[in-house]
Amino acid sequence: MSISCSAQELSRCKVGNQEIMSFGKITALLAAIAVMAAASGCKEGSTDSSGTDVFSPESTDTASSASEEQPEKTDSQTDKPDTEHIFDDKAIVAAFKSGDDSGLSQLEKDILSEADRVYKMVKANASSDYQYELAVHDYIVESATYDPDAIGIFENPGVNSVNPYGILVEKEGICLGYATTFQLFMDMEGIPCITILAHDEDGEQHGWNQVQIDGKWWYVDCTWDDPVPDRQGRAAYHDFFNVTQRKMEVSGHEWDASKCYPTD
Repeated sequence: MSISCSAQELSRCKVGNQEIMSFGKITALLAAIAVMAAASGCKEGSTDSSGTDVFSPESTDTASSASEEQPEKTDSQTDKPDTEHIFDDKAIVAAFKSGDDSGLSQLEKDILSEADRVYKMVKANASSDYQYELAVHDYIVESATYDPDAIGIFENPGVNSVNPYGILVEKEGICLGYATTFQLFMDMEGIPCITILAHDEDGEQHGWNQVQIDGKWWYVDCTWDDPVPDRQGRAAYHDFFNVTQRKMEVSGHEWDASKCYPTD
């Protein structure tokens, strides 16, 4: 599903090659939009106040990771801004690992409940990190749809379209919802992963992931792998599953790849 979310209160969307203007406002996303304002890439640096290992472009548009161990980065990867305005999954991952969800909000408990169900289903048939990653990608794409209220003249996306609740519970979201849900499942399994918030070739805000499988880093864009039109029983595309920097660049993704992990 080639859809990318815009910067100005998500007031524009792009579906394939057709651009649609809309005027919805999402009050609950104002803090996130402030973080999104000027994306340029992603980088790693010092730990934020919550202790999460996170990645971000220099402009503070954010990419995040809850993995405790990360491979060596380049010297240019130095700063870590606060990422909690996008989606902080640390408490959910901790509750998943400990079995104690008493410290979670109700929304986090609902996310954990559904994520745990999907995790068990995926793990039952996955004997490697690659198989797990592929199954998570396909589940997200095949079970959720791009928020229909985020497309059209009177755009009004759901307030949870940017987080895993939208994708896992409400079964719909926008690009950042797809990306944060993929991030959550990688964090639950301990697979190194980051969430990149940047742009497409038309300057529209867009989010996707980078993941490390068997020692090699790849890019993954679940949103652009969601087929259009959305229909029952549709199969996931894999055009943007575990692809290189070159593939992302020629397809219209724009970000500062020098501050991300090399894929070639």
